[in-house]
Amino acid sequence: MPTLKNMTPLAAAVALALMPQCLSAQLPGVSPIYRIHPGDNYLAIFERFTSIIEHSSMIRSVLDFDAEVIRVEVVQGRPQQVRVFALKPGVTTVTIGDEFDEYFKVEVHVQGDVRHLETYIKRLYPDNDVHVEEVKGAVR
Repeated sequence: MPTLKNMTPLAAAVALALMPQCLSAQLPGVSPIYRIHPGDNYLAIFERFTSIIEHSSMIRSVLDFDAEVIRVEVVQGRPQQVRVFALKPGVTTVTIGDEFDEYFKVEVHVQGDVRHLETYIKRLYPDNDVHVEEVKGAVR
């Protein structure tokens, strides 16, 4: 799977420029790490990609997520982090319990990866504002 590290500088710049603004509540494309904060937490990931959810305290439990939409794994040697792998488009909520028995919810939105089609359309129609999204296997 391509990462920004193994891309040429031009390819990485293009990939960052093409990422939609809704990828994460944080700056999109800047970091694969989403840091939990008080209040609403929202993380968007393209299917077949991963992200890390990080907490300031040690994570003791991960609950209540749809295992058909995402897979959650422990990050070895990093008790403040869990890895989220996006399996298929959908939305689920992950509940993170920490060492102080506090719980935080992160809404995870897995988006279908239609960036190739979106890039092609933008190249054909450069003066138009184009956004392509997959919804239940269809493109809109």
